[in-house]
Amino acid sequence: LRQIYDFYQFNKEKQKEGTGSFVTEFCVRQASRRGLGTKDSPIVLSDHDLNEILVDIDEAHISLAGARACKFMHDLLNWPGVTEAIQNSGSSALRQIYDFYQFNKEKQKEGTGSFVTEFCVRQASRRGLGTKDSPIVLSDHDLNEILVDIDEAHISLAGARACKFMHDLLNWPGVTEAIQNS
Repeated sequence: LRQIYDFYQFNKEKQKEGTGSFVTEFCVRQASRRGLGTKDSPIVLSDHDLNEILVDIDEAHISLAGARACKFMHDLLNWPGVTEAIQNSGSSALRQIYDFYQFNKEKQKEGTGSFVTEFCVRQASRRGLGTKDSPIVLSDHDLNEILVDIDEAHISLAGARACKFMHDLLNWPGVTEAIQNS
Protein backbone atom coordinates (compact mmCIF):
# COMPACT_ATOMS: atom_id res chain seq x y z
CA LEU A 1 0.00 0.00 0.00
CA ARG A 2 2.86 2.34 0.80
CA GLN A 3 4.43 1.80 -2.63
CA ILE A 4 1.13 2.52 -4.36
CA TYR A 5 0.73 5.65 -2.24
CA ASP A 6 4.28 6.83 -3.05
CA PHE A 7 3.68 6.08 -6.75
CA TYR A 8 0.43 8.07 -6.66
CA GLN A 9 2.02 11.04 -4.84
CA PHE A 10 5.05 11.09 -7.16
CA ASN A 11 2.90 11.08 -10.29
CA LYS A 12 0.60 13.72 -8.76
CA GLU A 13 3.66 15.98 -8.33
CA LYS A 14 4.72 15.32 -11.93
CA GLN A 15 1.21 16.24 -13.12
CA LYS A 16 1.48 19.57 -11.27
CA GLU A 17 4.81 20.16 -13.04
CA GLY A 18 3.08 19.47 -16.36
CA THR A 19 5.22 16.47 -17.30
CA GLY A 20 2.33 14.10 -18.01
CA SER A 21 -0.01 11.83 -16.12
CA PHE A 22 2.42 8.98 -15.36
CA VAL A 23 6.20 8.83 -15.51
CA THR A 24 7.15 6.37 -18.25
CA GLU A 25 10.72 7.44 -18.95
CA PHE A 26 13.55 7.00 -16.48
CA CYS A 27 17.05 8.44 -16.07
CA VAL A 28 16.20 11.53 -18.08
CA ARG A 29 18.72 13.92 -16.56
CA GLN A 30 21.87 14.75 -18.50
CA ALA A 31 24.27 13.11 -16.04
CA SER A 32 22.35 9.83 -16.18
CA ARG A 33 22.25 9.86 -19.98
CA ARG A 34 25.96 10.63 -20.20
CA GLY A 35 26.79 7.63 -18.03
CA LEU A 36 29.94 6.83 -16.13
CA GLY A 37 32.26 6.27 -19.07
CA THR A 38 34.30 3.09 -19.44
CA LYS A 39 36.91 1.32 -17.34
CA ASP A 40 39.68 2.87 -19.47
CA SER A 41 38.04 6.28 -19.74
CA PRO A 42 35.88 6.98 -16.65
CA ILE A 43 33.89 10.20 -16.38
CA VAL A 44 34.54 12.23 -13.25
CA LEU A 45 31.25 13.17 -11.60
CA SER A 46 30.62 16.50 -9.96
CA ASP A 47 28.39 16.71 -6.90
CA HIS A 48 25.66 18.08 -9.17
CA ASP A 49 26.01 15.11 -11.55
CA LEU A 50 25.89 12.66 -8.66
CA ASN A 51 22.76 14.32 -7.26
CA GLU A 52 21.07 14.15 -10.69
CA ILE A 53 21.84 10.43 -10.97
CA LEU A 54 20.58 9.77 -7.42
CA VAL A 55 17.31 11.64 -8.14
CA ASP A 56 16.87 9.60 -11.35
CA ILE A 57 17.47 6.35 -9.44
CA ASP A 58 15.00 7.38 -6.71
CA GLU A 59 12.31 8.33 -9.26
CA ALA A 60 12.80 5.08 -11.17
CA HIS A 61 12.56 3.11 -7.92
CA ILE A 62 9.32 4.86 -6.88
CA SER A 63 7.75 4.30 -10.31
CA LEU A 64 8.82 0.69 -10.73
CA ALA A 65 7.99 -0.32 -7.14
CA GLY A 66 4.61 1.41 -7.46
CA ALA A 67 3.90 -0.32 -10.77
CA ARG A 68 4.84 -3.66 -9.22
CA ALA A 69 2.53 -2.98 -6.25
CA CYS A 70 -0.31 -2.05 -8.63
CA LYS A 71 0.28 -5.29 -10.54
CA PHE A 72 0.16 -7.17 -7.24
CA MET A 73 -3.22 -5.58 -6.44
CA HIS A 74 -4.42 -6.46 -9.95
CA ASP A 75 -3.29 -10.06 -9.51
CA LEU A 76 -4.85 -10.17 -6.05
CA LEU A 77 -8.21 -9.07 -7.43
CA ASN A 78 -8.00 -11.91 -9.95
CA TRP A 79 -6.86 -14.56 -7.44
CA PRO A 80 -9.19 -17.57 -7.11
CA GLY A 81 -11.68 -16.97 -4.33
CA VAL A 82 -11.06 -13.23 -4.06
CA THR A 83 -14.05 -12.46 -6.29
CA GLU A 84 -16.34 -14.38 -3.97
CA ALA A 85 -14.78 -12.80 -0.88
CA ILE A 86 -15.32 -9.30 -2.27
CA GLN A 87 -18.87 -10.10 -3.33
CA ASN A 88 -19.63 -11.47 0.14
CA SER A 89 -17.92 -8.68 2.05
CA GLY A 90 -19.61 -5.66 3.49
CA SER A 91 -17.22 -3.32 1.71
CA SER A 92 -19.41 -1.70 -0.91
CA ALA A 93 -16.59 0.61 -2.09
CA LEU A 94 -14.29 -2.32 -2.73
CA ARG A 95 -17.07 -4.20 -4.49
CA GLN A 96 -17.88 -1.17 -6.66
CA ILE A 97 -14.22 -0.72 -7.59
CA TYR A 98 -13.99 -4.42 -8.43
CA ASP A 99 -17.16 -4.27 -10.58
CA PHE A 100 -15.86 -1.12 -12.28
CA TYR A 101 -12.52 -2.84 -12.99
CA GLN A 102 -14.23 -5.99 -14.35
CA PHE A 103 -16.64 -3.99 -16.52
CA ASN A 104 -13.84 -1.93 -18.06
CA LYS A 105 -11.73 -5.08 -18.54
CA GLU A 106 -14.60 -6.55 -20.59
CA LYS A 107 -14.89 -3.33 -22.61
CA GLN A 108 -11.14 -3.41 -23.31
CA LYS A 109 -11.52 -6.94 -24.71
CA GLU A 110 -14.28 -5.62 -26.99
CA GLY A 111 -11.89 -2.90 -28.18
CA THR A 112 -13.99 0.02 -26.97
CA GLY A 113 -11.21 1.78 -25.04
CA SER A 114 -9.62 1.58 -21.63
CA PHE A 115 -12.46 3.17 -19.62
CA VAL A 116 -16.09 3.77 -20.43
CA THR A 117 -16.68 7.52 -20.64
CA GLU A 118 -19.91 7.66 -22.66
CA PHE A 119 -23.21 6.45 -21.30
CA CYS A 120 -26.58 5.60 -22.83
CA VAL A 121 -25.03 5.02 -26.24
CA ARG A 122 -27.48 2.42 -27.53
CA GLN A 123 -30.02 3.50 -30.10
CA ALA A 124 -33.05 3.06 -27.83
CA SER A 125 -31.50 5.27 -25.14
CA ARG A 126 -30.57 7.97 -27.65
CA ARG A 127 -34.08 7.94 -29.13
CA GLY A 128 -35.58 8.56 -25.71
CA LEU A 129 -39.17 8.11 -24.63
CA GLY A 130 -40.75 10.86 -26.69
CA THR A 131 -42.94 13.52 -25.11
CA LYS A 132 -46.10 13.47 -23.05
CA ASP A 133 -48.17 14.22 -26.13
CA SER A 134 -46.20 11.94 -28.43
CA PRO A 135 -44.71 9.02 -26.46
CA ILE A 136 -42.55 6.38 -28.11
CA VAL A 137 -43.71 2.81 -27.63
CA LEU A 138 -40.80 0.65 -26.51
CA SER A 139 -40.28 -2.87 -27.75
CA ASP A 140 -38.84 -5.50 -25.40
CA HIS A 141 -35.52 -5.09 -27.22
CA ASP A 142 -35.61 -1.29 -26.69
CA LEU A 143 -36.36 -1.74 -23.00
CA ASN A 144 -33.48 -4.22 -22.62
CA GLU A 145 -31.09 -1.82 -24.35
CA ILE A 146 -32.10 1.01 -22.02
CA LEU A 147 -31.74 -1.22 -18.95
CA VAL A 148 -28.24 -2.32 -20.06
CA ASP A 149 -27.28 1.35 -20.56
CA ILE A 150 -28.57 2.21 -17.08
CA ASP A 151 -26.69 -0.73 -15.55
CA GLU A 152 -23.43 0.20 -17.30
CA ALA A 153 -23.76 3.84 -16.24
CA HIS A 154 -24.42 2.74 -12.65
CA ILE A 155 -21.34 0.47 -12.59
CA SER A 156 -19.12 3.20 -14.02
CA LEU A 157 -20.41 6.05 -11.86
CA ALA A 158 -20.52 4.00 -8.64
CA GLY A 159 -17.01 2.69 -9.39
CA ALA A 160 -15.70 6.19 -10.04
CA ARG A 161 -17.31 7.40 -6.79
CA ALA A 162 -15.73 4.48 -4.89
CA CYS A 163 -12.33 5.26 -6.42
CA LYS A 164 -12.71 8.87 -5.31
CA PHE A 165 -13.61 7.64 -1.82
CA MET A 166 -10.44 5.50 -1.72
CA HIS A 167 -8.43 8.48 -3.00
CA ASP A 168 -9.90 10.71 -0.30
CA LEU A 169 -9.27 7.99 2.29
CA LEU A 170 -5.59 7.87 1.38
CA ASN A 171 -5.43 11.64 1.85
CA TRP A 172 -7.28 11.88 5.19
CA PRO A 173 -5.25 13.43 8.01
CA GLY A 174 -3.04 10.82 9.62
CA VAL A 175 -3.40 8.21 6.88
CA THR A 176 -0.26 9.37 5.07
CA GLU A 177 1.80 9.05 8.24
CA ALA A 178 0.30 5.65 9.05
CA ILE A 179 1.16 4.33 5.58
CA GLN A 180 4.69 5.78 5.71
CA ASN A 181 5.26 4.21 9.13
CA SER A 182 3.98 0.76 8.11
